[in-house]
Amino acid sequence: GMDAAGILQRNYMADVYLQAVIRQELVVQLIRKCVPVKLYGHNWDVFLAKARILMKDSADFLENGLVTYEGEVTYEELPDIYNNARMSLNQLPWFKMGMHDRTPLAMINGCVSITDESRYMKERIPDGCGVVYYSLEDMEKAAGDIRNMIDSVTSTGETNILALRGMKFAE
Repeated sequence: GMDAAGILQRNYMADVYLQAVIRQELVVQLIRKCVPVKLYGHNWDVFLAKARILMKDSADFLENGLVTYEGEVTYEELPDIYNNARMSLNQLPWFKMGMHDRTPLAMINGCVSITDESRYMKERIPDGCGVVYYSLEDMEKAAGDIRNMIDSVTSTGETNILALRGMKFAE
């Protein structure tokens, strides 16, 4: 018979690798659009060292401290991090029918969650309530949309309204 657990276990590293590749590509696109980024988690220092060498056209942006590596953090530290951020970029694990706890955790702490979408979230979270969706199929567009959101925050405060609605909905 088919050993589903065994198949999943054998493909685990491929899954981890693909997620890392996608995450890195998202960050590359954000750097190209001059979006300030704070990176949390494992090994982003290695990524940034490579980016400084490979992304010559973005060298100035990378050197002026707008892209920083904040290291690994504990789960307990996340509420404060979200509380001090305007937006959080999320990429769902490959179970695309549900939601990762990063999204509601961001929302409850007044931070807009920018995430790839799932039917579960689309059906349950009303439009304009703290969640903005992007497509993994066009990460350049996603980065451009995020850049535009940042520009509109400074002029309209629109993201603050989104974040407040998200907080109320999450509560």
